[in-house]
Amino acid sequence: MNEQAGTERRKSGGDDSLERLLKRAGPRARAPKEHEDLLRDELYSEWDRVTRRRLIRRRVGWMAMAASIFVVVGSLAVFIRPELFVGEAHPVARVQRVENESQVALTRRGSSQMPVSAGSELLANHSITTGDGQVSFDFLDGGSVRLATQTEIELLSGSEAELIRGALYFDSIDRAPEVDRFLLHTSVGLVRHIGTQFAARQVQGALEVSVREGEVAVDRGNEQIVVATGERVHVPEDDGRVRRQSIPLIGEEWHWADRLLPEFAVDGANLFDFLNWIARQTGHRLVFETAQAEQAARTTVLYGSIDMEPLSMLSAVMATTSLEYRIGEGTIFIRLPQVLD
Repeated sequence: MNEQAGTERRKSGGDDSLERLLKRAGPRARAPKEHEDLLRDELYSEWDRVTRRRLIRRRVGWMAMAASIFVVVGSLAVFIRPELFVGEAHPVARVQRVENESQVALTRRGSSQMPVSAGSELLANHSITTGDGQVSFDFLDGGSVRLATQTEIELLSGSEAELIRGALYFDSIDRAPEVDRFLLHTSVGLVRHIGTQFAARQVQGALEVSVREGEVAVDRGNEQIVVATGERVHVPEDDGRVRRQSIPLIGEEWHWADRLLPEFAVDGANLFDFLNWIARQTGHRLVFETAQAEQAARTTVLYGSIDMEPLSMLSAVMATTSLEYRIGEGTIFIRLPQVLD
């Protein structure tokens, strides 16, 4: 009897261990639809082959069909990469800049943390946490994203992301019109850009959206809140009152995003394109004081490379040209040097 009891305990312990293991593993992700279709077609084909066989071989045919099912299922389990069960496996974005690299982490569902550096490719379902660092990346279909410190974001596709916490800056530059608009999911609602530069920040049960250029629509339930250039809205998670205020397009509140501006290929570019780029990236207007100054900018070719913060870069580049600049009232003024008599 003691031997039987010991056997029962061992069986029970084995069952408990198996149950705990299954609970930790969680449910298996469902295979993509195209693989389900493939499996179904294989089964139908095998069924047809079996039913056409002679009656005396019918039993053998059923066994063969059952074996083929296990082969197909086993092949899917072994050869389908895990990432196919959780989203797209192809890259959707590429990292451009990383500040304080040791603080920035990249993870994917069911995987351990990976380092992030300039040039790293990002897949759908990749999550990025910045800690005390910052990172910027470009979608392969156009559009630039910059993440502030203490931010976590998950990429859902090449046109969708979820802001879990912290702050994000999006610039729709180079995003083709035929590409789906960028959608940002938040705990408050869905943020849809309409050709724009905007920042979104999750703050204590609310969402703040600031627009630097263009317009943004925030969908909160059945309500749509449109935010225009130079506006910020504070949208609570519940049905609380939306607060709206005017904001400057330049200044300290944009500084964290300006420091992560995408790289501009200086070598071989003309000064006119560079000036327009630097003005847009920093929220300034660009004004040429004379037609001659604009023509000179269009015909001035730049050489070399430079990587600085925006206004320091402007100063360094302008020092290599025959033109002068000044900044005032949110505007970059360009002029030819005055000739003294």
